[in-house]
Amino acid sequence: MAFALYISPDGNDAWQGTKDRPLATLAAARDALRNRQEKNVPVIVNLRAGTYNLHSTFELHAEIAAQKARKSSTERIRAKKCA
Repeated sequence: MAFALYISPDGNDAWQGTKDRPLATLAAARDALRNRQEKNVPVIVNLRAGTYNLHSTFELHAEIAAQKARKSSTERIRAKKCA
């Protein structure tokens, strides 16, 4: 089972990041990834079509994807475009 987050330009960062209540910013998604309970499951970040304005440099580090390194790699963060 994967941990899925949804982000949409029409979302709201006070929401949970679900399909029906997406987050609005990449920064909020990053924070949700840092604070999630299940840290050893794959992560899927679903970016809905639109424009995401960044007001500063956005960084996403591998330690967010996995609590600890695996034998050959850390958990992968996959981003996919969704409707």
